[in-house]
Amino acid sequence: MSINYAEGGTSDKGRIIQVVSTHYGQRAKYTNFTGNSFVNTFNNINTSITPKLSTSKLMFFVNINYGYLQNTGSIFFALRESGSNVAGLNGDSQAYGHRCFHQSRWSHGGSQQSEYTTKRAIINGAMIDAGSTNARTYQIYIRVQTGGEDFTINRDGSDASDTNTGQHSPASNSYMTIMEVTDV
Repeated sequence: MSINYAEGGTSDKGRIIQVVSTHYGQRAKYTNFTGNSFVNTFNNINTSITPKLSTSKLMFFVNINYGYLQNTGSIFFALRESGSNVAGLNGDSQAYGHRCFHQSRWSHGGSQQSEYTTKRAIINGAMIDAGSTNARTYQIYIRVQTGGEDFTINRDGSDASDTNTGQHSPASNSYMTIMEVTDV
C-alpha cells in the first residue's frame, strides 16, 4: 500500500531520507607516499552517516581528483567502513587482485607523461543495504604500487603546479556524498 505525500508523490517511487556530504577543495601534496599497502592518508572526505531506517539503502557518489608523479605503476582506491572493505562498493574478494572501486595503471616512456595529468576516481550511485541504524564512517583508502613518490589531490602531479597555477595547473574539488534512500 502506497503512502501519499502532500506534494503529490507516493512512497512506491522511492524517497530520499537524508543526504550527508563532505568535500575538499584544497590542493594537497603527500610526499613519500607509502607503497604496496592500502592507507587512509587522504582522509579529508571521510563521511559519517547514521541511517534512520535499517531497511533503507545507502547510495554513494564519490569523486576524487588526483595526480601521481611516476611514469610506471598502478594506483588503487577503495571505500571502506571503519577500515573494512564494503561488499558492493569495491570488487569482490578474489584469490588474486586488490579490492577497489578504481584502479589506474600506466607505463609511459617519456619523463613527463603522467605528471601533468589529473585523473579521477569515481563512484556514481552505487548502493548497499544500510542493515542497521548504527552510525558508521566511510573512508577512502589508497594503494600505490611504488612508494616514496609524491601523490596529489585536486591537482596534477607536477611540482610546476605549485608555481604555475595561473598557467595550466588545476585546482579541483573532491567529495563523498551518501544518500539514504527507501521505498517507504
